[in-house]
Amino acid sequence: MDYLAIADAVAGRYEGLTTPVGAQPIRSSTARLPNSPGAFPIVGVVLDDGELTYLSSRVDGMIKATVRLYYGGSTADLPRMLAPLYAWLGVMLAATHGAVKLGLAPAVTKAIPLGWDVGVFTWSGVEYIGLEIRLGIWTEETVTLVP
Repeated sequence: MDYLAIADAVAGRYEGLTTPVGAQPIRSSTARLPNSPGAFPIVGVVLDDGELTYLSSRVDGMIKATVRLYYGGSTADLPRMLAPLYAWLGVMLAATHGAVKLGLAPAVTKAIPLGWDVGVFTWSGVEYIGLEIRLGIWTEETVTLVP
């Protein structure tokens, strides 16, 4: 299983999205996080953890991923930033609907949002205002188990 390809495919779902009215356009989306975010807004993707189920000839997996839109700004600006964050939330939740298999079928069987938060998030020890989407990514891989 190519987990980097999965993370990159998730990040790719958030590139080139139509910017909602009153919001800033996303500058970049990546699973290869730099030490500091650079220009805002930026989307960062992390595969947090996963579970595997071994069957006779395949491994089924469920990956939990975090997608964060770091919008920037001082944490004191959170009330002012809620409107653009809420505008982005619907767009970003829908971003996986057009390709739930992330273009990686048959390895990825589906990737769907499981939940979200809006608030303050940390990147390299610095706090930024943003939103977080938690994704579930289900995978399937054919294997040959040898005793």
